Amino acid sequence: EFSDLDQTYIHRSCSIITTHIPSSFPPAAKHIARKPWDQVRHELKCDEILLCDLTGAPLETNHSNFWILEMDCSPQECLAQLSVNTPYPLRHLRWYTHPADGQILSGITRQLIISIFKTLGAQVFEQKNVPLRTGQDQVYFLTSTLKSIAWVKSVDRVTQTPYPFIPLLFPLIDRYLSVS
Repeated sequence: EFSDLDQTYIHRSCSIITTHIPSSFPPAAKHIARKPWDQVRHELKCDEILLCDLTGAPLETNHSNFWILEMDCSPQECLAQLSVNTPYPLRHLRWYTHPADGQILSGITRQLIISIFKTLGAQVFEQKNVPLRTGQDQVYFLTSTLKSIAWVKSVDRVTQTPYPFIPLLFPLIDRYLSVS
C-alpha cells in the first residue's frame, strides 16, 4: 500500500522523538513494515522517530539516515567558509553516522552522502554513536533519497540551536545529488 509523495518536508527542519527498539525487532526491519512507525509518528506529532539501541545510541529514523555534525570552528566561521567559493567548504565539519552493521542498512543514498561529504572536505566517521546530548554544541541532520538533507530542529521536544550556516548546506549537497 503506497501513499502520495509528500514533498513539503524537503529542506525544512524536522522534529524527532527518540524511541528504543526491543532486540527482538531489529531496526532494519522498519524497511519491511513502515506502517507501525508511521502510526506512532502521527500519535507523537513529530516528523520522524529516531530509533535508538537499548543504550540510547541513535541509529536512524523511520525514513532517514541520522547524522551528528560537530564543528572545528564557530558557527560564524562555518558560515564564512560556506559563503565563499572554496574547493573544500566542509573542511571544518565532522559528520558521524552509525555504521551499516546490520542494525541499519548501508543504502545507496547513505553511501552517496558519505562520498559527497568527503569530496567537500569533511571528515566522516561511521561509528556507534553515543546517546544524544540535546541542547549542546551538536547539530543533527537527516538524509534520505526523498528528503535530500534536513536539519533536526528539535529532539524530544528540546529545541536545537539554529546555526546560520545550515541553509547553505542544502543547495551545496543538492548540487551533487541532482541528476541532469
